[in-house]
Amino acid sequence: MQLPEVGGYVLCTITGFGLGCILRRPQNLRYIGQLATKNCKMVMVVRNDLSMGTGKIAAQCAHAAVSAVTQIQKTDNSTLQLWLLAGQPKIVVQCNDKNELMNVVIKASEAGINTVFVRDAGRTQVEAGTETVCAVGPATSSEVNKITGRLKLL
Repeated sequence: MQLPEVGGYVLCTITGFGLGCILRRPQNLRYIGQLATKNCKMVMVVRNDLSMGTGKIAAQCAHAAVSAVTQIQKTDNSTLQLWLLAGQPKIVVQCNDKNELMNVVIKASEAGINTVFVRDAGRTQVEAGTETVCAVGPATSSEVNKITGRLKLL
């Protein structure tokens, strides 16, 4: 049986939980040492004032996560690899409104942290162009916590 390969790593899943990646190339062993000192994560910030359903929130968070990974792949592949090796940790928190969401985006951008926000297409629960969710990271947990640490879990 062939296992899927992504970026030189073989992906492994047991009982539905991603247990990380198995290194194929010896030069990538340096990432294991970096994992001990750099704990990476991604945080999705969801607007609470929109009263989106759980399925809508899940879809918007998925859009944000995919966009964040696509973006960081071009700018900081080493952080992306650390995050992948760490099991791709993602946290979902809430903010009160558009202003608070955009403040998170601005602060993360000013700090040089990978960030994206999602504008909805307007096909279901919210108006077209509505900013629904932002993703902060992947980046080190300490960097992300400076921006999102005060926000409550969803």
